[in-house]
Amino acid sequence: MKYKVLFVDDVLSGNNDQNTIISGLNREQNLKVTVMHPVDAIVNLENSDVKDYSLIIVDYKLNSNPHPDGRISKMNGYSLTSMFKEKLPNIPVYLISEIIVDEVSMGEHYDKKLSRHVLTIPRGKALLASDCEDHRLLFDKFESLGDSDSLGRLLKVPKESIESFKNSLPIEFKGGLSSNADPVQDSEPSFIRFAKWINQVLLNRSGPLMDEKELAILFGLEFDYFNNKFKKDYESELADCEYQGVFSRSNEPRWWSQAAFNFAVKLADEEYVSNPSEQIPKVLNIDEKHWSKCVICTEYFPECIAFEASEEKLDKGYPAHWRCTLSAEDQVDMLGFNPILYLDESQSE
Repeated sequence: MKYKVLFVDDVLSGNNDQNTIISGLNREQNLKVTVMHPVDAIVNLENSDVKDYSLIIVDYKLNSNPHPDGRISKMNGYSLTSMFKEKLPNIPVYLISEIIVDEVSMGEHYDKKLSRHVLTIPRGKALLASDCEDHRLLFDKFESLGDSDSLGRLLKVPKESIESFKNSLPIEFKGGLSSNADPVQDSEPSFIRFAKWINQVLLNRSGPLMDEKELAILFGLEFDYFNNKFKKDYESELADCEYQGVFSRSNEPRWWSQAAFNFAVKLADEEYVSNPSEQIPKVLNIDEKHWSKCVICTEYFPECIAFEASEEKLDKGYPAHWRCTLSAEDQVDMLGFNPILYLDESQSE
């Protein structure tokens, strides 16, 4: 199936990076990308002539090149994404820019922000196709998602993780999706809001799911050894714990925390249910140089990931003992998710 993508930009012709990107995207088997000047996009939006797209991408800078008839867009991409979201609530809208540092990040008045660079590489092209497919799946299944159990089945939550998943759901989704929104009304429908929650919260906050660093700590191993050796040795077992639901292909890998913990306990021995991370490296005869260490006290077997308080984006976590951390009081706690922790530098040697 080909997904129709609308790309709104004021660069329409000539030998330039923009057209190179569009040509590359159109070579993808599942994508058909149409470029439209923002002047035309606004007219067509008012006339409801752009409602058949699976995804809309808007460039942030839209007032550099005039329309062939001489008109220049008076809107930047941010304003235009808001207009698209209002007029076409069922269609996800992404913002693209050259000045975005991260390849992919989240937004408030649009569904994702993309760097221009990411669309030039295979990962970015695959991201667009998989996101189109996953948004379409949510739309198609909307009416059958009437309770939290159906949401769990959609996201392929393993049975041992279903309770933590349900606890993490915002109140608006605890009764499913079909019970709290009409997909044709002129407000953001619940399946679009649910997609945002998955991308912005479930797949980014520690809680029902854990990232690769947390997984390494769970098994008592330092990151490099975990990635280069342990993951390969236990590939099939870890695959059973990995998140495989919607948007898994366009995000970094995540694993279901309870399912991973159950595997860790099994690997360590049932009697070590309270501290499998301390037993696994010993049971597997792994050299001490590969055991996990707290970045603060340098002792073995930290229990969590913490961040430097001075780090604005909190995207570089460090292994730490709980006793070597502080609660990040300037960060918002979320029901069903672990609190964000800062390193307690006062305890460092």
